[in-house]
Amino acid sequence: MNRLFFILSYLLFLSCTKEAKVKLPETKSLPVMYSYICPTDSVIRLKLMSSSPLFSSNQIDILAAVSDGDVKISSVQGTAQLIFNQNTEYYELKTSSYPIVPGKFIK
Repeated sequence: MNRLFFILSYLLFLSCTKEAKVKLPETKSLPVMYSYICPTDSVIRLKLMSSSPLFSSNQIDILAAVSDGDVKISSVQGTAQLIFNQNTEYYELKTSSYPIVPGKFIK
């Protein structure tokens, strides 16, 4: 009896399938920035990567650094360019050339 119930249940669930075609939204990869700026550090470091869209067919390495970005830091002191370091895969700028002042707004 249990075996018959199992077989009938299995056939019932198999007959209830339907294929659906859903148009997924077009998405693109976006920049992802990771940085922690501390006034006591000797170097400002920033990691720039690309996101991987959820519904994309393009397979990209989401942990790979973007090396051709234009990364700048700005505050009341002015603007400075961070340079990509191939060894660390971070954009870097020495704080001796651009000191970080605690409590000041940085963008």
